Amino acid sequence: MGAERNSFEAGIETLDRDRLLGFIREQLPDAADITLSEVGLGAHGVSRDHFVFDLSWSIGGSMQEWPLVLIRDGARPGQTDRAREFHLLQTLEQTAIPTPKVFWHDTSGQWLERPFIVMQRIGGAATPPMQVVYPEDPRLRRKMAEQFMDILIELHRLDWRKLGLDFLRVPQCEPKEFGAYRVHRFEAQLATAEIEEPHPTLDRALAWCRTHAPPAPRFSICHGDYKPDNVLHEGGRILAVVDWERAGISDPIADLAYVCVPHLRAGGLAVGLAELDRVVERYRGGTGFQVDESHLLFWEILLMLQTVFYFQSLIADGRRRGKKASPLEPLVPRLIGLIEESLG
Repeated sequence: MGAERNSFEAGIETLDRDRLLGFIREQLPDAADITLSEVGLGAHGVSRDHFVFDLSWSIGGSMQEWPLVLIRDGARPGQTDRAREFHLLQTLEQTAIPTPKVFWHDTSGQWLERPFIVMQRIGGAATPPMQVVYPEDPRLRRKMAEQFMDILIELHRLDWRKLGLDFLRVPQCEPKEFGAYRVHRFEAQLATAEIEEPHPTLDRALAWCRTHAPPAPRFSICHGDYKPDNVLHEGGRILAVVDWERAGISDPIADLAYVCVPHLRAGGLAVGLAELDRVVERYRGGTGFQVDESHLLFWEILLMLQTVFYFQSLIADGRRRGKKASPLEPLVPRLIGLIEESLG
């Protein structure tokens, strides 16, 4: 949703412009003179495709024009739900969390082959993972870091029950049991996965997680992927937090750990933004939650284990489809090394 590309690239699927226009006409039955610009590529991730376009129409003699982005499920089946993400974003519009305005969604796949959401296209830029944000301007980086943490604090303090967010993934356990619950769910995933090349460090880390699972201070709305490549910013100011597909009800310290996790640090800074102690101090002061090192370490190790599993599954899937190499392959040994360092 940040940097855009104006032409389709080889190897990335396009979408049917006529069918998109048909979908839009169905959403705007009273509109006239509907005009759809050329559809271009936005930033593409592993699991979803982003398409950007401008839409204009008239209604009652008044012209409207919207810059939009369409986010469609990728060809590889995912574990997330477009309807749930759509309704979450609708709800967050009532809060101080900066998010894009959502307009329409199709969960059936009947219009453009796979489910999608259409939402407001916002300017600004996103910083890629493992890069320092505003490397030439520490003042802007500090400004953004403060807002970045304040948004996370505000998110975790929201009353998700009062907001009616029970449709999100609500844990089937008490907060005190949540760490063990997540380890058990991850082990169930591993039991059914076809992952090559098991590693003793991963077995050791999983055993460590079983015996060090902490209680959650409470359940909060968590983004699940909170880092600068999912934040659109300009001049040190955050314009919107995007990509809520992994959001759910969780231990808020797990979301904080995502900001602190070793493999996403850059230049000695948590997610390329701020010193680790400043991140934790601001979070602790803003939420009033207790944040101890062992609790944070548990989630960092479990998150790195989950990332290794995710990368290995993508690599294995590529091999089954005939790909000889994946750019993810060098990241797996790096992650295993960081897990070893974290275990001590």
